[in-house]
Amino acid sequence: MQDETAVYDLGEVQRAAPAAREKTQIRIASGAPASNRAAGATTRPIDAMTDSLELFLPGTGQMLRGRWSDGFAVFAGAGFLTAMAWAIWETLDRLAATMVALGYTPAFGVYALAMLYVCLAALHAGNVLYGTSRGPERAHPAAAGIASALIPGWGQLINRQPAKAATFVAGLWAAGMIWLLASPWTTELFDTYGLAFRPGFDKLGAPAVLYTVPIVIWALSIYDAISTSRR
Repeated sequence: MQDETAVYDLGEVQRAAPAAREKTQIRIASGAPASNRAAGATTRPIDAMTDSLELFLPGTGQMLRGRWSDGFAVFAGAGFLTAMAWAIWETLDRLAATMVALGYTPAFGVYALAMLYVCLAALHAGNVLYGTSRGPERAHPAAAGIASALIPGWGQLINRQPAKAATFVAGLWAAGMIWLLASPWTTELFDTYGLAFRPGFDKLGAPAVLYTVPIVIWALSIYDAISTSRR
């Protein structure tokens, strides 16, 4: 009888041990206390701050969280692309003359600026997607709405939804590109270097496109930020 009791007690220990390990694994994987993961939990101020920094100064938020290598790589990459764009812009005329002497198109600098713009947009949106935190915590609806009203995607960041935030950030970059292409500055630049829009691209400068696209992006970002915070 005593042996049977010992086996029974051992079985209880064996069944309890996996449950304890499972709870420990869940806690470690979540990286947050159970109270923070409860339904209706709010985003911690430190998380909101570091995630917001990724929107304004890519890489700095990651460095503050201790991810020095990733954060510095993003920060240095953004700085390098920005410096390259500034250098090309400041020497555009001389660069065009050099390209002609080498047998290339004088519009090489214009193409380079366009590529750098796309690279910066991809780096920024990608960093928002992979360099910020995510989880079930949400910000206050008013805070999320005001943040998205200032910059599309900011409200999604403090709601800890980086995929949505990256989508709105990419949309903002796309809207900026449309405004640049429709600006008199770009038209003059294209005329100077013998460039022309392909058929249909001139419609991007129509007021219906110039104003509708940014308004839709802002409105969707504000609505999504507020509605998500209330869930």
